This record gives sequence, C-alpha cells and structure tokens, in this order.
Amino acid sequence: GARGAGASEGGEGGGRGRGPPTAAAFINGPSGGKRRESYGGLAETRAVADDPKITFRPVERSDVSMLARWLSESHVQPWFYGGAVDVSFVTQEFAPVLASSTSKRGFLFCVDGQEIGFAETYRGEDHREFFAALDVEAPGTAGCDLFIGETEWVGRGIGTRVIRQFTADLVLLDATLTQAIAAPDLRNEGSQRAFARAGYRRVWRAQAPGCGAPAGGGGADGETIGWGRR
Repeated sequence: GARGAGASEGGEGGGRGRGPPTAAAFINGPSGGKRRESYGGLAETRAVADDPKITFRPVERSDVSMLARWLSESHVQPWFYGGAVDVSFVTQEFAPVLASSTSKRGFLFCVDGQEIGFAETYRGEDHREFFAALDVEAPGTAGCDLFIGETEWVGRGIGTRVIRQFTADLVLLDATLTQAIAAPDLRNEGSQRAFARAGYRRVWRAQAPGCGAPAGGGGADGETIGWGRR
C-alpha cells in the first residue's frame, strides 16, 4: 500500500516519503510517560461549502492506474514514494491488499460520489517491529494512512472529515482494536492540522524506522510525534 502512515493535503491527509521525519498519531491512545507537546494549528484557507457525503469502498485492481496518477501528483509525491510512479510499480506495491492476503485493507474515499483519495488500515500485530520503534503496543492497535489524490480537493478541509469518519467507521470497527496510530511527515503541516481538527492530540516523540514502515517503500529513520484522542 501507500508509503507510511498518515494523511496528505499537499498536505491534508499524507504518509511518509523516502527519509523525511514523520509524526505518529493516536486516537484513544495511551499518553502516560510520554512527552506531551502543544500544537498550534494554522487557519484553514478554504472550507467545504456544504456538508458532503463521504463514503468508502474497497480498492480494486481496476483502480491501479488512478492510484498511480494520484501518487504521482506533486502534492502527494513528497510524502510517499518521493517521485512519480507507474502502474507496474503500484500493482506490485498494492498486490497484498488487492489479493486480500494481508490484514491491511485499502479503500477509495468518495465525496458526493466522486472518488478523490485513498485510505488504508492495518493491524499492529502484523508490523510489530515498526510499532515497537514507535513505542506502541502492537496488540489492539491499528495503523492508518490516507491521501487526497484529486488536486481540486486539496486545502478545503475535507481531510479532517475523512480522517474522523475513516477512524470511527473502518479503522476501529473491530472491537479488538482500541487505538489507532498514524505517522505523517513532520513537515506536512496540512496533515497535522487535519489530525488535530479530527480530535487527535500530540503526546510523544520517538524514532521510527522508515524502511520498516508497514506500507513499504524505502526511507531512513525519522523523528515522530505522537497524537492521541479519548
């Protein structure tokens, strides 16, 4: 699936690129013993005018060319694979999700029927090394990652709504999962604004192995900031 765990807004809603620092976020997550920090959000420049209907559907093989286009957009590239990707690359990278051979589940999210981005979630038990590096208990924890692919939806605040709904309706749908994490790049201010507005709070720092991220791809270790919400 897509590289890392987080959200991209060109920005809003973005994952981890090849080597940059990342941020980890929690919802209903532990904060005891971790260093807390405040977060100063920036004002949103454009809002979604109406109350849009957000829906999710499982990703399919026929979506690969669209995913390749989205991942190659200039507002997505820095936070994921670091450059343009082709259909062959995406087909190989997303093969486990498309074949349902992993606990990772991928979805396209739609706004009023228009497909505008991709989101995925995975279980911590399947990525213990990565979660351990984040100082997160893998059992009972889900990771999530998402990005907005269609440029006309970047910066409009829809990422916050998608994060909130995706976490509640799909990431934590399994009763055995009690918390979720995400790890957007620390330089991705749009992503951090989106998580803050979705109710996440920043709670700790750690080092995360970029090459060990569940979503695949290369990258060096990066500094992480944890977020949490109860």
